[in-house]
Amino acid sequence: MVVAQTMPGSEGSESLVGFETYRNRSDIALIRAFPVAARLRTGYLAHLASGGGYSTILTLLNDGGYSQAVRITAQLEGGPYGPKSASVERTIPPNGRLHEPVEQIFGLMGNSLTTGYIRYETQSPGVFGYLDYGTTDGVVLSAVEAQSEGYSDIFFSHLAEGFAYYTGVALLNSNTQPATVTLDMFDRTGGRTGSTVFTLRAGERKARLLSEFFESVVDQLGGYIRITSNRPIFAFELIGSRTTSGFLADVSAQGVNLMPQASGRMVSASVGADVISEDGAASILIPPNALAADTPIRVVRAGIANVQRPADQRPVSVVETAPAGTRFQIPVRLRFSLDEQVLPGSRIPLLALNRQTGQYEITKFFAVVDESGRIASAEVTYLTMFVAAFRDDHPLTVMSLEPSSGLAGTIVTITGDGFSANAVENMVTFAGANNTTVPAQVLEATSTSISVAVPAVAVTGPVIVQVGLKSSIGVTFTVLTTR
Repeated sequence: MVVAQTMPGSEGSESLVGFETYRNRSDIALIRAFPVAARLRTGYLAHLASGGGYSTILTLLNDGGYSQAVRITAQLEGGPYGPKSASVERTIPPNGRLHEPVEQIFGLMGNSLTTGYIRYETQSPGVFGYLDYGTTDGVVLSAVEAQSEGYSDIFFSHLAEGFAYYTGVALLNSNTQPATVTLDMFDRTGGRTGSTVFTLRAGERKARLLSEFFESVVDQLGGYIRITSNRPIFAFELIGSRTTSGFLADVSAQGVNLMPQASGRMVSASVGADVISEDGAASILIPPNALAADTPIRVVRAGIANVQRPADQRPVSVVETAPAGTRFQIPVRLRFSLDEQVLPGSRIPLLALNRQTGQYEITKFFAVVDESGRIASAEVTYLTMFVAAFRDDHPLTVMSLEPSSGLAGTIVTITGDGFSANAVENMVTFAGANNTTVPAQVLEATSTSISVAVPAVAVTGPVIVQVGLKSSIGVTFTVLTTR
């Protein structure tokens, strides 16, 4: 423990900046000197790796004058132990320290790789905590500090993927609701080189290499990563080398937690906010200092039937943001639901509708669709009425459902145009719980008719037909339940 004191004749308080390094054979880990604010009653560590040549050690420090009981919980994945939750109790004596391998804490035996995350909880005043990760042969080693709260706007200041380097990101949603996450990758000049949108379920952790997040080869040395989420999440980045004399380094997340607030309320320019529409179907993440002055911000998910259809375009969502013409000094993240099922990963151009003239303007913005096919996210620099629309070369239409209501297992005939006569080429989805979709079994198909069975877990909502890259507008089917 190091305590800084004010020297005679100095002006104001003085402070120190410090860090510690330690070695495990070849690689070196670094951990910063913990300030008092890093003493946590509840701490999260978003990644652990045990077995398969890896080892993780948990360190907890009690700098208080009395013992503290700590409950340590691991949510395990993979290997013979996952998925499952395991908890243990430890008592740390006054000014004491726990330094114990995770495999020993939770009794993880064998050589199979087990991953997951750790949460620890204690009473006031809390403990300092960190994990160090490494290979059992001592080639690589890195340390990660515990976090007490997540961020909704996150930056990692460096990335290296390709040649002999790799970059991994671990994300954890500790909320009780799913989080829509957008991961953007930028080069040294600030140009976007990749964007993907996905959903983290409540309690879900996702740890991937960048190439796995983008599902393509990434070859980029330098640049940075920005992650936005409609709910605060925990995140950290690891950069490593694939050479025999490898290394592993932790890049700490820098970010803010943007507090949610209702549409139409004043947004503080210095604080920012997560502005959410009344129905929860759209939101704008506004970072601190993006606005030049405090401004009331409004976001509304409008129906596509309420706007004039642009020529040769097929709208899939309309979002009104106001005050129209407001410009941001830092890009903001616009998230919205779609009126129809869209192929996951699709990039949808955004048009700007001038309400006074009724004219559409082409923008440089595009929205990326998440894996559910029902939510999209776009980075924008000003407010207007945005219309997400595809070019409409030959529409896919659904005119009727017969019957339009029924129990699970009911055979439904879908009548329309543009279907494939090959049944396997038609993808039909019913609505599922929590704004998800459920695929239905296609029994028969012609170019104008499809027969399907209502899925067992379907709920009342839109039925959508997709053939290749084309999707129909959803038509509501009411799912009945037996009493």
